[in-house]
Amino acid sequence: MKAVSMALAFSMTLGVCSFTAFADEPEELWVNGVNILVDDDKTVECGEGTAVYDEDTNTLTLDNATIESGEQHTGICHHGTIEDVLKIKLIGTNTMGGELQRAIFSFSPIEISGRGTLEAELKNKGGNFQTNGIAAYQGIEVKDIGISLKFNDTGKGLNGFDSSGNWNGYIRMNNCEVSVDGFEVGISAMSNEININSCEINMKKVELGISGSGTDTDGNYLIKDSTIDISLDSNVALTGHDIVIDSSELGVNGQIYSENTIDIIKGSDITADSTWPALYAEEDISVNKSKVFATCDTGTAIYTENDMKIENGSEIKAKGYYRALQSVGSMTLSDSKINAVSTNDIAIWSLNKIELDNEVYAKGGAGYPAIAVRYQKADGDNEPEAKITLNKDYTEESGGKISASDWYEDNGKTYSWTSFIAKNGDGKLATDFSNGLNEANIIKVKEVEKKSSGSSHSLEEKKGGNKERPAEEPADTNQESGPFSDVNKDTPNYDAIIKVYENGWMEGIGNGIFAPNGTLTRGMAAQILWNVAGKPESDGISPFLDVTADKYYARAVAWAYEQGIILGYDETTFGPEDYVTIEQFEIMMAKYKDMTPAPYTGASPNATRGYVAGAIVL
Repeated sequence: MKAVSMALAFSMTLGVCSFTAFADEPEELWVNGVNILVDDDKTVECGEGTAVYDEDTNTLTLDNATIESGEQHTGICHHGTIEDVLKIKLIGTNTMGGELQRAIFSFSPIEISGRGTLEAELKNKGGNFQTNGIAAYQGIEVKDIGISLKFNDTGKGLNGFDSSGNWNGYIRMNNCEVSVDGFEVGISAMSNEININSCEINMKKVELGISGSGTDTDGNYLIKDSTIDISLDSNVALTGHDIVIDSSELGVNGQIYSENTIDIIKGSDITADSTWPALYAEEDISVNKSKVFATCDTGTAIYTENDMKIENGSEIKAKGYYRALQSVGSMTLSDSKINAVSTNDIAIWSLNKIELDNEVYAKGGAGYPAIAVRYQKADGDNEPEAKITLNKDYTEESGGKISASDWYEDNGKTYSWTSFIAKNGDGKLATDFSNGLNEANIIKVKEVEKKSSGSSHSLEEKKGGNKERPAEEPADTNQESGPFSDVNKDTPNYDAIIKVYENGWMEGIGNGIFAPNGTLTRGMAAQILWNVAGKPESDGISPFLDVTADKYYARAVAWAYEQGIILGYDETTFGPEDYVTIEQFEIMMAKYKDMTPAPYTGASPNATRGYVAGAIVL
């Protein structure tokens, strides 16, 4: 990974070298093919608009300009050196295209601002010139504007925003809407000085999204109060050194990689899907009061070479081909909700220790434990000690207990495993962890007490009692009522209600009441269908950020999603506490039965519990 990022940085540096010949030349500022510095009124006609240069403020104003030609196929091209920042002010709608292969190039820092927009559609014209969107040798700052950069040709442009030719170059964006399409790299600053604040950024058809330095620099890599969506043709969405994501929302189909640390803080919401580890840090990974949904179908979802800390109300959903969460150093999971699934390995794995102080659902691949630590024996160690600690306020739902294996040899080194084993398991954890729990659900102790007071269906059904439902007539106690005081032979769907109860598909809401006219939530509907299907195994994870591992319906929703029975409102929202309508439940039932559902109209009343019982039995 380091070789890849450094090779990219080196190629960016080579791309800038073709301009060093201009550093000692007289000052030139070319706009639409005209050196505006030698024009008498410092004005260039640009289609129906103009470009005007103010020498006193070193400001170039584009006013509804259309630029289609330029020096070295560059719309705005600065040669020589300008000691002050070259300011570019946008008014109205400004466009660049035609024969251009670069929008803006300057050896001095540039600042682009104003009340307008800039749209550049570029082509590869050949020659010894870069195919950058906007490049400035010493730094780029854009604020309060909209910019769209598109490379519309075979192959790709080099960099959308490029300040990679100088170790002091920077990229700063504030209050902008930015679109980058068809470049090798969307945003690049070799100094690692990347500051994105209050921006909306969309990238597509890029090989690398936002690239900082892979070396130990003083650059500040910060994404704050921003929304970023990156669609890659390769694997790396963000790369740099000490990446901080603060109060931001990111959706990427590639890796977030740091050669030092990754900090995700203050309500950030990250979705990353990659063929490499979705989050990878060579030092610590910290998630604080934020959400992360990470998947990797060929490796580990979230990986750090050092410590991992997830805390303060964070929510993590991670699914990996190998590990879902892995730390070489210690792992601390505190005051958060974790859903971790591996399809072919241990779900949560550390090579040091794991501290559990929150709710965790973890499931390993076949033959692997859900949670494990592999600890290497150190000088002075005697008997193996458990390297997983569980806060006293939490427990494993099935009664699983923590156990350390005996020491064992592997390639000349001595190790011990720590994992959960079954409540009634004999002895200690085997050295091949064959008796480790494949599925572990860490919940609060009080939740176990609640579950022990009723049937396995009671938690689901009591959830319905929190919803408003129509008032019901008192049951006629003179008629046969079966197990429920509010159900008798005159109750619609009476036989169905009795059957779903006897089969364990539905139960009452408590105190001998079924509430046939009561409503259901979408989460309850998923749970009921899962009950009907016999509670089949699933990967235990869905893409919905509002379905956390601690919810009683989490496995049911995951199964229903995998089977295509239930979809969300969008890619990450299920709405588990919303009422389910008759039409919605009919669609779910049709998909469950492998039938084609009727087109959705959205015009339907809420389904009642009695109706659902009847629909299941039909």
